[in-house]
Formats: sequence, structure tokens, C-alpha cells
Amino acid sequence: MKRTVGSKKGAFLLLALVLRTDAGGAGMRGDRSMAHLPRRKSDAARRANQVIRSRTVLVMLLLGIVTFAVLFWKLYDIQIRQHSVLQEKAIEQQTRSAVVNASRGTVYDRNLNTLAISATAEDVNISPMRIAEFVESQKEKQEKAAKKAADKGETYTAPILRDQAYIAKGLSRILGVEQETLETRMTKTNYDYWNIKKRADQTVSDEVRRFINGEIDPDGNEVPESDRVKLQGVWLQPSSKRYYLYGSLASGVLGFVNSDGVGSVGLEAKYDDTLTGTAGYTISARNAAGTELMYNYEQIFDAENGHSLVLTLDANVQMSLENGLESMLKKYGAKNGGTGIVMDVNSGAIVAMASYPNYDLNDYGTIFDDALKTKLDTELAKIDAKRSTYESEEAYAEARSAAINSAVQSQWRNKCIDSTYEPGSTYKPITLAAALEEGKVTKNSTFYCSGSTRVQGWNKAIWCSNHSGHGQQTLIEAVGHSCNPAFISMGLSVGTETYYKYLKSFGLMDKTGMTAKEMDTYMNKKSGMLGISGISSDFRDLGAAAEKGDERAKLALDMFVYAVKKYIGSYAAALNGADAIVFTAGVGENDREVRADILKDMEYMGIVADFDYNMTCPRGEEVCISKPESKVKIFVIPTDEEMTIARDTARLVTK
Repeated sequence: MKRTVGSKKGAFLLLALVLRTDAGGAGMRGDRSMAHLPRRKSDAARRANQVIRSRTVLVMLLLGIVTFAVLFWKLYDIQIRQHSVLQEKAIEQQTRSAVVNASRGTVYDRNLNTLAISATAEDVNISPMRIAEFVESQKEKQEKAAKKAADKGETYTAPILRDQAYIAKGLSRILGVEQETLETRMTKTNYDYWNIKKRADQTVSDEVRRFINGEIDPDGNEVPESDRVKLQGVWLQPSSKRYYLYGSLASGVLGFVNSDGVGSVGLEAKYDDTLTGTAGYTISARNAAGTELMYNYEQIFDAENGHSLVLTLDANVQMSLENGLESMLKKYGAKNGGTGIVMDVNSGAIVAMASYPNYDLNDYGTIFDDALKTKLDTELAKIDAKRSTYESEEAYAEARSAAINSAVQSQWRNKCIDSTYEPGSTYKPITLAAALEEGKVTKNSTFYCSGSTRVQGWNKAIWCSNHSGHGQQTLIEAVGHSCNPAFISMGLSVGTETYYKYLKSFGLMDKTGMTAKEMDTYMNKKSGMLGISGISSDFRDLGAAAEKGDERAKLALDMFVYAVKKYIGSYAAALNGADAIVFTAGVGENDREVRADILKDMEYMGIVADFDYNMTCPRGEEVCISKPESKVKIFVIPTDEEMTIARDTARLVTK
């Protein structure tokens, strides 16, 4: 039977097999004895194979040991050496923390008038990551809605997409930040947090809140309730903002808090650690996208508010000093401004300190001194004229910035303490006081200044600041000019022995003699209501004494009522109004007469008290003592002081 080979390759294999068979047959027939003998490897071959097998086993064993050692070291490194680091990273990845800002301490004058206070504000933050997810979610919903409408044969009109441009436009309008800058930041979708505005005022943060809730569009127009969409990835975080209730008063002494909440100059910088307090934290379990994890975890670390400061300054004396400096400088055209210090000669306490021109603490970046403005404008004009000589636009911008910063910082100086003066001028007020007291000069006295004068025992001429002389001048003019010859004449008229008596009276010849403990007692126990009344700091004692006609007791109560009224007015101004006034604890809860005096004549602020109910309302209960038409509610709320003390004690003990 013939076999058909399916391919050339198959035919070749078949042919080869036939040829091999033929050749093999011939060979086998030629050597049949060798065909039946078993083939055995030589001893050398066997030994070689054994060596190979042994070496293979050894290599495999060594590889296993090395692999195990590497794995063991890796596990040791992860579990032991890097345990803390990796644990922190895991916690960081699985938790989200929010800062709870501590309230900065309040600054008071010696009469407890508020000079600086921190009020509630809010930081505006964005999450580019969550905004991107929010935009993508909107797009998916719109695609599904469009498909559903198409399936039904209906027309679908997509709503406005709340995308990055939409959000950036709205925030730019409200916050005054460049829209392009905001959009650029929103492209950084690997970021989960970005602060775009610190310590926004209440009106600003309220506008942002309305925008987040979808109540208004980017242009500020009202959005119909049915079309409102709450934005995601934008939120407000509670913070605080520093307010200076008297604006420029004692600006050189107080200093200010910068945009980062740090005291920059003055007492705000000197006592920054004392005033700042310690921030708290709220930690919760969330993933990278900000979604809560399966298990519940939240830990709160309370913020510790900063301590307050009570200064030796008297706001009323400070205001009088600054007004006096301003009028004198304007009248006599002093080029370099002026300084003034008022000191309590009995204790050495500084009652007032002023450096004029001053500046607004609530707007510390603006230059208010006209002379300083003119000087800055001249400097900037010089820089602009040399613009082409700068290596780059960045160098030119840096030069302008440096000039502006120098001018701004110049107005922040307290010349009373950071400038040097000839000591002689500090004795001029003492000299004047002694001459007036001894009757050597009066308001009608006149003095002649030729530009210099000579004193017996001193062989050199003593020059006035005006070498040309002031000519004939009145006492007030001589003081305004700080004229050396005039004051020398006053001192000579008093006489050496009498002059020394006055130096001693001003405390310049002796130490105060007060220890630190005595000073503490004087400031914290003998001042305030006790210092004014001379009777007690207890309002019950003061009320009883006032009823009997004690004038100092009446004065103390009147001053207290006046101070509280000012607090209400200043807080309302700083907070853009008030929702309620609460009387609580001690005087507020128990003294009906004081409450009535405080609430008297407050109708202009929308505060309408029910004075009859105020005098008859039950004690120990929460009551409202305002009339229904009052725009500002008035409450009397008891305070559980014992519970507050117990909680504070428990918190301190468990730390």
C-alpha cells in the first residue's frame, strides 16, 4: 500500500528514517557482540557527577540561607528598627487633625479698660483634592441624567457646573485674592489642604459661608433654593483676630499682632509667649480623600488660652498726653515728632508713654505720618528713576519693597525707649514744676533766647537747638521750643538747695523702697474698687456705703458701671453688633441695682430692659429681663462656679 506524505518536511523525515535503518542494520550485522554489552560510565565520570550534585546542593543551601537572612533582616527592620517611624506614617495617613486656636490674652490698662482683645474670626481653606472629586462627581451625575433623558427622548439641559473656575471666581470676589492664583492652586490635586485667607472678618466669613452653601453665585447674586448645590472642598475654620479698641492709642507701647497671630513689636512681642496660649487639636480617623474610616476615632486636645496683661498705663492720661503732643507738634512744626512719658513718682509706674506721630494698630501696614509719606515718595521716585540700572525686574521690585518696609517699620518705633537723648531735657519738666511751685515763674513770664547762654562755673556756651535763638517768648512758647536758655533761667531762679529738694521729692535721689511682693500687693490688692473707694472691693459693702452717702463708694460704683457700658459698646463695635447680653456670676447674677444702672439709656443700641422684672425676677434661675421689642436679648444666667473649679482641677490633675 502506498503512503502519501503530506509535506516535503514529512517526506524528508521518512527518508531519513529509512536510510538510518539501513545503515544500522549493516552495522549491527558487522559487530553483533558489542551490541549486547551494557554501557558503563567510568569512575571518573561518576565522581564528576557526584561533585556536581554536591555543589548544587551546597549552592542551593547557601542561597536559602542568604534569602532567609535577607527576609529576617527586612522583617526586623520593619518591625523593630522602623516601628515608630512607620507607625507615625500610618497614623498620619489614617488621621486628619484640625487646629483649635487658643484665644490670645486681653490687654488692659490700670483701670481695666480693654486696650487689646481677640475676637472670633475664621480661616478660609480649600482642598484641591476634594474639589476635583466634587467636580468629577457632578460630571458623572450630569452624564447619567443626559443618558436617561436621551433614552426617554427628552431634552436635557445641564445645570451650571460648580468647577474650579466657578469656585475660584466666587472666592476671588469675596476674599480679594487673584482668581488665577486660586485656579492654579486648585490644579494641585495631590494637596488635601491649603489656607487661602487667615482671620477673615465676620462679614467676610459669612459671605464665604453663603457661597459654600450655594445660596449665592460667584457674582454674589441670590440662587433659587431649588438650584442650590453645597460646595465641597471649601470650608471655614474657627480662628481669632486681634482688635485694638482705641485704634492708635499707645500704639508705640502696645505694638500689634501680625497676620500669623504673632506679636511683632511692643508689648505684644515682649509678652508674646504669655499672651499666646497653647493651641489644641481635634484628631479624627480619615483616609486620604477625607472620608471617615470604618472604625470611630476622635480625640480632642483642648486649647489653653493665653494669659491677660494689666498695664500701669492709664488710658485717659495716655489720651491726654497724645492729644497734647499732637497739638504742640502741629503748633510748633517739630520735624522729628515728639515723645512724652508720665510716671507715678511714688512707685515709678509708667502711667502714659507716647511717641508721636503714631499709627493705627488695626491698620499697621498703612503710613499715617505725612512727613514719612513724603520721605517715602521721594525715595520711591529715586528708585523709579534708576529702574533701568537694576539687573532685573525682581531686583527693582525688591528695592521698592525694602524702601516701603523701612518706612513702615520706622513708624512702629517707640522713640521713648529705642532712641537716645541728652539727659538734660529729661530734667526740664522737673525744673518747670519746681519754678511754678516756688512762684518763680507764671503763665505770664517771658524769656529771651539769643541762641545760647552761659552759666557761672562753666566756661563754655550752652546752645539752644535753634542756634539763631527764639527771641522773646512766653512760658508756653519756651516749653514748646524746649528752649535751653529759658529752662536754665528757671533753674537758676529756683536755686541749688531748693532744686535738690524737688529732685528728692520726685524720687530721683532715692530708691522706691518697694519690694516685688509689696509691688504685687499694691497692684493686685490695693488697686481697683478698693483703691477708688478706700472701703472694700466687695460690692455689697460698696452698695451699703453708697446708700449711706459715701461719695467715694458712689464714685467706685459709677466708674464700674461706666466701664461695663464701655465694654458693651466696644465689643458691639468690634463684633458688628450683639445678639445678647448675659449677666452672670457674682455681681452680674446678684446685684439688681448695678444691672439696672448698666442697662439704663442703652435703647439707642436696641437694648430695651424690663427694669421692673429685673428687680423682681427669681434668683438662681435662667431668666430673660429684656422686653419683647428689644433687638438685643438680656439674660441673667447663674454660674456653677464650684463645678467649673472642679473640672479645671480634674483637668490639671490628670495631665
